[in-house]
Amino acid sequence: MKECLLVGAGGALGSMLRYLLGQLPVYTLFPVITFLINVMAAVAMGFFTAWLEIRTGGGGALSLLLRTGFCGGFSTLSALSLEVVTLSQTHHVVLAAAYAAFSLLLCLAGILLGEFLAGALLAK
Repeated sequence: MKECLLVGAGGALGSMLRYLLGQLPVYTLFPVITFLINVMAAVAMGFFTAWLEIRTGGGGALSLLLRTGFCGGFSTLSALSLEVVTLSQTHHVVLAAAYAAFSLLLCLAGILLGEFLAGALLAK
């Protein structure tokens, strides 16, 4: 039960942050906010993964709170997927492909950046 509460608490915080960022007044065809949230979530996931490995040896309660809960609630893969389909269905196929490709590439790079930042900050 404790594990579920940790995941739920982290997920609630991540979801609330995602909602608040989604309220920013950005008006473009390209889904900038979702794109940035996904990249930030990837950086956070990489950071938390490396930080937890360095500090605690990996998993545990903090992993459930931060990685499974917070990052899971903050990331918006389902929203990204819907936006790619919507862009495609409205005849913006090139923009949809670019959005999907850049999201994947930058989120993968975000994981690596987060791990690097955690290693650099915690190597002291």
